[in-house]
Amino acid sequence: MTATFAISPKSPDPFSQVEAALWAVLESHAPLAALVPLGNRIRFNGEADDPAKDSATAADAPELMVFPAGFELEGGTSSSIMVRQRYVVSIATDSLNTSRIREYNAIKWELLVAAEKAREGLAAGVKGVYAIRDLKIVSGDERPNDPEKTNVSGKGWFALVIFDARLVFPRAEVLSQ
Repeated sequence: MTATFAISPKSPDPFSQVEAALWAVLESHAPLAALVPLGNRIRFNGEADDPAKDSATAADAPELMVFPAGFELEGGTSSSIMVRQRYVVSIATDSLNTSRIREYNAIKWELLVAAEKAREGLAAGVKGVYAIRDLKIVSGDERPNDPEKTNVSGKGWFALVIFDARLVFPRAEVLSQ
């Protein structure tokens, strides 16, 4: 998979486009998409004001969510501004067995593979005015599932996988907004 991450300078909100690009990376990786049913991918950048389900059933596992998790300015140059935007990809399962197919370790592995394939695409060259220059997994936290924090009921695993996106914005383009 070669990913293209050009972000249109016409958009007043490149952060939403980056979140959409992260979803595109995850959903275009067929092994990961096969592990998490479409209805169990909770998108906070879609049409629904609150995409989380009111009550969970066994069919709601495994669950995958993506949400923004903070950013910081990294300086830049006289002609560009650099920002590190973090995104959390959360995984929730309904089984404590980490090795079962469609469960935690398999999903975690495919997240890593999808992220590395995206980085490979980025290394091949990025087109566009605003651009993602890097996208990588930087850390993760994992523990038994807390049904209060996910749409998955019962026992299972819960993980927060932190993705780091390095964004570069041309200073002149930002100042012209």
